[in-house]
Amino acid sequence: MTWIWLIIILISLIVEVLTQQLVSVWFAAAALVSFIVSIRNGAVALQWILFVVLSFVFMVVIRKYAQKQLTPNFEATNVDRYLGREATVLKVPEKTGKGEVKIDGVEWNAVWEMSDSMVEPGDQVEIVGVEGSKLIVRPK
Repeated sequence: MTWIWLIIILISLIVEVLTQQLVSVWFAAAALVSFIVSIRNGAVALQWILFVVLSFVFMVVIRKYAQKQLTPNFEATNVDRYLGREATVLKVPEKTGKGEVKIDGVEWNAVWEMSDSMVEPGDQVEIVGVEGSKLIVRPK
């Protein structure tokens, strides 16, 4: 039975590495416990009971906590709606690459993605990012 637990551990870990979705790592952990019981000559029925119960417990109890810890905290803001849209240049960028643009009737400080870009007031630029309270833009 020891070999079976090793195979289950190996297959579960391979699936987990390929999916990276916290799908099968729980089976690997439960199989590891059953493997240890198998090495210590525990009953086959006990090994299977431990495997089934621990797989369920690990998946239900720990998975939700682990996903919360591994999921990046991204909070979308209303500024994100501007990404990919066009804005009108109000103030030509200075040597520092900073200027001003207007979108939806709101004026924003802007940082040009490429500070050597040539734009004039009234030109259209694309919004490619947000950095604090400044829009990052590039010429169309």
